[in-house]
Amino acid sequence: FAKYVNDSFTEMFGWTLEDVRGRRIPYMPDSEREASMVFIRRLVDEGIPCSGFETKRFTCDGHLREMSLSASRYHDHEGHPAGMLVVLTDITQRKVLEAKLGQAAKMEAIGRMAGGLAHDFNNILTAVMGYANLLVAELPERGTAREKLSYIISAAEKAADLTRQLLAFSRKQVLEMIPLQLNEIISDIEGLLTRLVGEDIELVTRLDPSAGVVRADQVQIQQILMNLVVNARDAMPHGGKLTIETSNAVLDENYCRMYPEVMPGEYVTFCVSDSGLGMDAKTLSCVFEPFFTTKEKGVGTGLGLSTVYGIVKQHRGHVTVYSEPGRGTTFKIYLPRTDETPAPRAVAETAHVRPLGSETVLIVEDEEMVRQLACEALSMLGYNPLCASTPLEAIEISENYREAIDMLLTDVVLPQMDGRALFEAISIRRPGIKVLYVSGYTENFIVHHGVLDKGVQFMQKPFNVDKLAGKVREILDGR
Repeated sequence: FAKYVNDSFTEMFGWTLEDVRGRRIPYMPDSEREASMVFIRRLVDEGIPCSGFETKRFTCDGHLREMSLSASRYHDHEGHPAGMLVVLTDITQRKVLEAKLGQAAKMEAIGRMAGGLAHDFNNILTAVMGYANLLVAELPERGTAREKLSYIISAAEKAADLTRQLLAFSRKQVLEMIPLQLNEIISDIEGLLTRLVGEDIELVTRLDPSAGVVRADQVQIQQILMNLVVNARDAMPHGGKLTIETSNAVLDENYCRMYPEVMPGEYVTFCVSDSGLGMDAKTLSCVFEPFFTTKEKGVGTGLGLSTVYGIVKQHRGHVTVYSEPGRGTTFKIYLPRTDETPAPRAVAETAHVRPLGSETVLIVEDEEMVRQLACEALSMLGYNPLCASTPLEAIEISENYREAIDMLLTDVVLPQMDGRALFEAISIRRPGIKVLYVSGYTENFIVHHGVLDKGVQFMQKPFNVDKLAGKVREILDGR
């Protein structure tokens, strides 16, 4: 029973002094009663004060608030215990912020692990895919061996897709950042999205004509849309409505206090909403984690939404999700707005014949399988490959080789020195040499926030012979 409460108590909980005097108010949840009674008994019986005890209390309108409670015993004028002085501090916002920071730290740690795994696995996949491509060229067009090899290549390509999604989540992929209109990107693939969701789902677009320009990678934004639409489709097994919207938004200081990783400023948003099954709070807390899925075994990889998360973060954006069981789900993406003029949209490349060459290429790769593959592939394509396993060996080859070396093909991460330092060392004696960097994931000395330094040519592992042939020819021809 309370004898007195101050105005702050009334403001915080809604009960006045008249409401609480002489009667028990229903503000202690049953789940908190046992722990609370422990400190109350110690305080009343032994006089042991309590400081910073974290608990929960109900307001008069039924809302549950996080509290920090401190209490001490006070005495009458004769020194006898007369009651307790209790101070309650509302820490609800602090607890929410701590949870968000904890989640962000967890996602960052998972991202670092995923990036490292993808890097190591990409070296293996490069060798598998590359040698399988070389074998195909040596086998007759018809035969069981060629057919079985095609299954190996197909499986390796699916594995490569997984590593690409892990790199997207861990923000280790290379982006081609250009000024874009989100409305145009959505309009371009609306027909594809309509076919993707099927006839029993109504796809509605509400594109704000005043929606601003963002600086983004066109392919990755399309990937976000595809992943969110597929996720929404799967949440509506009996049909429903899927809505894609764009708008402008301003995230102010007050909003960013709740999301410390977000910078205040102007953003362009797009929302993907469905009328499907929805998610409970437990599912929502894990929805962006790699390999987390609520789908049955064998359906999906659990990487779709984690890919969305990684792409958005690499674009310095923000993603939120709201959902309730039976009431659908809304994903909202915020991308920083720019005053730049939109760039012309990319045109899909047409298929071409594998290009050949005769130039000399110095290959530096510490992974033996990848190095051997690159040497054999370039030799098959007509080039003169010089192979080195370390930077010092490459420098020695460059010093002793009498003829021209047209291009350096080097891994980014090497023992002794990195790929860029190696190129700078070799280009002192060979100022006209060109360079192609290769890696399983990006590093800061050629890539910053996923964007290549100006003039840098980069090829992501894993790669096949066709991709290697095209990239080498492109660089040598100065395209």
